[in-house]
Amino acid sequence: MKKRKCAAQDYTENDFPLKRKDVFVESYREHFSLIFRLGLLSLLFLLPAIIVSFMCDVYITSTLNGLKDATEESIATVYYSANLWYGLFLIVAKTLFAVLFVGILQIIRQLLWNEPIFFGDDFKNGLKSNALRCGILAFLFALRDYACNLFSSSWISLLFDAIFYVQIIPVAIWVVLCGLYYKIGVFASIKNALLLYFKTFPVTILLLVCTVLPFWLVITFIPLLIVKYIVLIVLAVFYIVPIVMCWVLYALHVFDKFINKENYPEFYRKGLRKENEVES
Repeated sequence: MKKRKCAAQDYTENDFPLKRKDVFVESYREHFSLIFRLGLLSLLFLLPAIIVSFMCDVYITSTLNGLKDATEESIATVYYSANLWYGLFLIVAKTLFAVLFVGILQIIRQLLWNEPIFFGDDFKNGLKSNALRCGILAFLFALRDYACNLFSSSWISLLFDAIFYVQIIPVAIWVVLCGLYYKIGVFASIKNALLLYFKTFPVTILLLVCTVLPFWLVITFIPLLIVKYIVLIVLAVFYIVPIVMCWVLYALHVFDKFINKENYPEFYRKGLRKENEVES
């Protein structure tokens, strides 16, 4: 059981930041080593998916290079075969990452609340409270990706992609964020997530774009496999945790605005200096 190291001086509530955006900077200044370790842990959990994706890309590249007559049909067959078999392993790898990352999410919550962190205990508590929900969502999304990769040539699949990324994924993220703070049922979480998404649509979409865009750019525009996967590893260590911190901080702001002040006063402005005149 490991407790987070504190600053040399006593850190009281009067020392807390006034605004959520200041919490991000303060967290990096005071707990960079912890955030870096969480990044390494994120890479460890993502490693199975990275390895499977790398093996799939190697298979596709080597098979295409070995084709004597590379027709459109033969190329499509190679991609279909790769996605068919390696895609099954990716379903497991993506689901595993989501389940384990919930433990990191719990630690991030404690960090941004300026609460003491007991690494092992907080990680286990995160798994107990939210792993099943995240695991089911991740499995369904990975299954959807698997099907789309096999049948991705029609305009109908593009339409479903648009609906998926603009409507379903953002709501699912809010379901997970609600589950991180409130002990409520699945249907109540979905209802709250829908309401919060509609109230925060522009910022939610902006955060989603910021989350996905770096990975999409690397996967789409870096042709050399070794370079591509080195950059992906760097992103896993140095980008996943910071962008998740942004999601959690924004969720705290939204929860304070729409939920906590009236219904959960003990959560209102938690981790901030308790000054009612200052907006979080």
